[in-house]
Formats: sequence, structure tokens, C-alpha cells
Amino acid sequence: MKYCLTKAADLAVEGKEEWIALAKSVMTNDDADVRVIVRLLSETGSPEAKDAEAEVRSDIAQRIESLEALISSAQLAIVELRNSIGE
Repeated sequence: MKYCLTKAADLAVEGKEEWIALAKSVMTNDDADVRVIVRLLSETGSPEAKDAEAEVRSDIAQRIESLEALISSAQLAIVELRNSIGE
């Protein structure tokens, strides 16, 4: 989720410094959503944001590998089941 919000913040960088200053000046303790957005906008383009992107890419690559292994196993099971009924 942080990755998606950070990417959205990357697209909305125009005037972000002014927005961050304004948001910080009016923020209260009840403004959890605003705090998250301010933090993400502050991190946009930072090494932390790039590290988060690399971590997300690694997670996605691992999920792809797991799904490909599942597909391979399913295909083998289909072949074995077809063989068992004489197809």
C-alpha cells in the first residue's frame, strides 16, 4: 500500500513543498490521513522510497515464481489425471 501511495505522490509532486507546509500548519492529532500523505510526499524521491520500490519489486518477483511453480504443478496433475482415464 505504501508503494502505491508513494507512486501516486510521485505523480503529484508539483507544489508539494507548499502543500506539506500548509498541511503541517493546520494538522491536528485527529488528522491521521493527512499525516500519512505528508509523510509520503516528504519521502517522494528519497532513498527510502526507492528502497521500498525495490522491496516491492522483489516481492512481486517472488509471487510470480510461486505462481509459475503452481502452474507447472497443475499442468503435471492434469497430465497424470488424463493418463489415469486413458486420454
